Amino acid sequence: MSLANCHRAALQWQSKLIICQRSLQTIHQLTLPQKQRFSNAEPNRDRHISVSQNDLTQTLLTKSKRLNPKDQADMARFASVLSTVTSAQMQSIWRELKRYYDPLDPDRDTVQVKRLSATERASHEQQFLNLFEKVIDDANFEVLPKGDMLTQLKTKVSAEGVKVSVDQDKYAFIRMWTRGKAKTAPTAWSQRASKLLRHLRGQPSEHELHRIYPRCLMACKTDNRLSLKLFKNVEDNRLELLLPDISIGMSNFDRNLLGTTIAITGLGMLWRLTIQAHDKLAMGFVQSAGAAVLATGLLVGFNLYNGINNNQHRYLSKYHSTLYFQNVASNRSVLALLIDRATEEEYAETFLAYFVLATSPGPLTYQGLAIVVEDLLQQHFGLSIQFDVQDAVAKLEQLQLIQNRGPHSHFGTDAISVVPLAEAVKRVSTTTTDEIRKGSLHV
Repeated sequence: MSLANCHRAALQWQSKLIICQRSLQTIHQLTLPQKQRFSNAEPNRDRHISVSQNDLTQTLLTKSKRLNPKDQADMARFASVLSTVTSAQMQSIWRELKRYYDPLDPDRDTVQVKRLSATERASHEQQFLNLFEKVIDDANFEVLPKGDMLTQLKTKVSAEGVKVSVDQDKYAFIRMWTRGKAKTAPTAWSQRASKLLRHLRGQPSEHELHRIYPRCLMACKTDNRLSLKLFKNVEDNRLELLLPDISIGMSNFDRNLLGTTIAITGLGMLWRLTIQAHDKLAMGFVQSAGAAVLATGLLVGFNLYNGINNNQHRYLSKYHSTLYFQNVASNRSVLALLIDRATEEEYAETFLAYFVLATSPGPLTYQGLAIVVEDLLQQHFGLSIQFDVQDAVAKLEQLQLIQNRGPHSHFGTDAISVVPLAEAVKRVSTTTTDEIRKGSLHV
């Protein structure tokens, strides 16, 4: 048996072994009780491939055992032309995004030649949002469920002990998306507040964990102003910090406690003045007691007010820190960043799918392709993702790289194979030329 045949047979058995291992893990999960099944399942698996385009390409070309050394040069050329055609396609979408968003941009500094009517503006906005959501999906952002978002935006008491509220009636809509594997962290507490005081105020439980999103994208509309914001390291229990208009104040417990303290102090002062007016000598002890009550009330009231004021300053400091240090991009710069991220994600999915299919000894099912790609990313980069195999195969079909599609010889389900590497380079090169020509016509 030749060396090439040995290499092909080894890859075939390796692919089958990976698929069988993942299938056994799935069957094992299904045999567990439901509670244990979900507790053992791997959390926070998303579609985002958090590795740069250059690192992904170079690692697979030089370190992957799947690729025959004599095919490295052709695979490198394929990667180069694929990168070019992906960039050309996304640049075309970028021009359309700018065209739709320009009349809606609150930061625009160009002359508006034509004033849009209300109907035209609404049409522009809808067309922009439709294309915007497509780019968001291409960049592998996930929609934050509306129920979770509204729960976090309702009136609540923050970890700092202040009452936070968002007037959602001011917004025509609020939408949020997240990307990346969320981390969990305990709630940060103020050292001034005891457990009893936190409970009485209605602050979150000290054992409650919150998630931190690596990236959080927000779109909101107020007074015909469509604002886009992208933040990093956002806590899921502080989503209100991303909005431009929030209200803070005292919690109900603090307000009632401060009001009670003021009332008792006022009554003590009134009592002392009344006793002093009746008998200055006989009631000396009572006067001293009244003075002590008055002094104690003033001291307690001052400390309480000072603590509430400090809590509000701590929350405002967190608010300003979020807007200054965690804001990644705003409005039009958000679109440019999304196009860049979507380009890298589209390239990564297409390249990974073709790389695995081209280096496999035979056709792979959709599930088999996803399993092998996920194992490849885990092996080389330590990433645990959910590969979007449907989107990847659709892009291969768009580039005319799918050679055969039919039932798999062992599994019976639909299996696919791709054209040889040399032919793939020619087809993608032709597509690249067409895309660049098409893009030049839209300038």
